Amino acid sequence: METLRVWFYDPVQDTHGIFNKMVAYADPPFCHCELQFEDTTACSIYVGSKVIMKQRQFDPKYYTAVQLRVPREKADLAYALCLEKLNSGVSF
Repeated sequence: METLRVWFYDPVQDTHGIFNKMVAYADPPFCHCELQFEDTTACSIYVGSKVIMKQRQFDPKYYTAVQLRVPREKADLAYALCLEKLNSGVSF
């Protein structure tokens, strides 16, 4: 089994992200989420950008994690899908 983490961003303490605050106001408390794999690679997409994948950490001051235990094959499929979207240049 593998652990996938879905990190939900709460913009309450964000001093710059007005768009994030508007989204969270419409459907509180979070505005977006990011998927992180066991090797700390996260898959993300932001307004005006393309899908990105990079190793990163999430500050629990701003993010809340939901951990999903999934079979290795499912984690590999999720990773492959993220890579496919990255390599095909999917944008928001």
